[in-house]
Amino acid sequence: MNKKELGRSLEKKVRGLLVDAGWKAWLVQPKMIYIPNYKYQKKLKEKMLAEEKKYQKELGGRWISKPQDIWGADILAIKAGHVNLAIQVTADSGLGRKAKEFSKFPYGPSWLCLIFHAKKKSGKWIFSVYEARDGKYFPICFEKLESIFGKAWPKGKVITEAKDEA
Repeated sequence: MNKKELGRSLEKKVRGLLVDAGWKAWLVQPKMIYIPNYKYQKKLKEKMLAEEKKYQKELGGRWISKPQDIWGADILAIKAGHVNLAIQVTADSGLGRKAKEFSKFPYGPSWLCLIFHAKKKSGKWIFSVYEARDGKYFPICFEKLESIFGKAWPKGKVITEAKDEA
C-alpha cells in the first residue's frame, strides 16, 4: 500500500467513526490533473508492453490524481448543536506543519480544527487527537473528545494524551 492509499484508508476510518457518532462528514476528493508531454522513467518505460507504449505516445501525456484539501482539512463534519469540525488525518510525525496549515485559513469560533494522528499498535490503528490553534497543536481534553463522540466514543481506537486533572 503506497502513501496515498494509506492516507485515504485512514481518512475513511476516521470518517466512519464520525458517522457512527451521528456527524455528517465529507471527505475531500482528489483532483485529476493532466500532464502534457510527460516523460516516463526509463525503468518504467522498459516494463511497459508495446501496446501501452503506443497508447502513451498517441496520448502524449499522463493523468495523475493530486490531493486537494479544503482549507487544510481532509474531512469536514457538522452536527446540530455542535461546533463544526475540520479534521486533518495523518500518519506523519510533522504535526506542527499540519497545525500551521490550519492557521492559513479563516476558521472562526464556530469551527474546531483537529489533527488525528494515526499510529499502528499491535496491528491496529490508534488515533491520537490534537487540537490545532494559532499554528500550534495541543492534546485535546477528554471533555471535548467525549462531546464529539458521545456514547459512540471508540475508546480503544481514539485516544488523547491530555493529562486527566480530575
